[in-house]
Amino acid sequence: MGEAKRRGSRSQRVAAAATAIPAPDAVRDSVGFPESCRFIGYVVHLPNSDEFLAGASEPQPGVVLRQYAATPGLASTRCRRL
Repeated sequence: MGEAKRRGSRSQRVAAAATAIPAPDAVRDSVGFPESCRFIGYVVHLPNSDEFLAGASEPQPGVVLRQYAATPGLASTRCRRL
């Protein structure tokens, strides 16, 4: 229990994780894409199984349901656009 207290509350951990996500403009610039490219979201790739996260939900506390897709295109069409 002591370790959980040191990490902070759930909202504090979520806020800290959100700051670790790079801004779309920074990603575009680091990869060298032109400014005309439009950011539509992130896709999570699982390299060991070569799958892509297509959706996730928490229907009740402690239960997480995940859906996977075979291609990034299928994953991006099933996820919520930012």
